[in-house]
Amino acid sequence: MFDWLNANEAEHLEIATFSFAKSGKEAGYDLSTDTETLTRLQTATARTGVPISGICMGSKFVFVSENERRAQIDEVKRHIELCNRLEVAHLRHDVVLWAHRPT
Repeated sequence: MFDWLNANEAEHLEIATFSFAKSGKEAGYDLSTDTETLTRLQTATARTGVPISGICMGSKFVFVSENERRAQIDEVKRHIELCNRLEVAHLRHDVVLWAHRPT
């Protein structure tokens, strides 16, 4: 993907963390702990010069237990640290319960 972006003169890439998850595992995926994918991302940005400008992740703070909420907060913190490590300027996290969206 980075080679294509570079060849087409893309200035940056924003990634959604769940797009790296195995099919069916998107909801529980945590990019900040996936060292293999992180290494590939760092190698690709260094090789092509195409930076990652933002990371988007999901988190759920409502309608969950206190332990689940704490785990979600800790995951967001890990992603903030990940942005710092990867020199990514923006972290977007969606904090809604998608299953309860109005139709």
